[in-house]
Amino acid sequence: MHGGWARKIHVTGIPVANGGKIVRWRKNPKMVGSPDVIACLQGIAHRIEVKVGSDKESQHQVVDRQNFERSGGKSMVVVSLDDFLSQVQKEV
Repeated sequence: MHGGWARKIHVTGIPVANGGKIVRWRKNPKMVGSPDVIACLQGIAHRIEVKVGSDKESQHQVVDRQNFERSGGKSMVVVSLDDFLSQVQKEV
């Protein structure tokens, strides 16, 4: 594959501290629904969501994905590196 670019989107959230220690993370309201990676593969914008185990897309992510696809972008949800490579091969 030639002609690709990607960037990891930091969606970790905002730390909540108590007594100087991080006790939990809260969602960053500006990032709700954002994908894990945004990429351009051979001139086409791709939204890539990485899921592990039984993790599923949130409703916010589904809406974001649908809006992205309606604008002409492509989306993929991947569960492993092999899954990602397989899906990319289908796209190029």
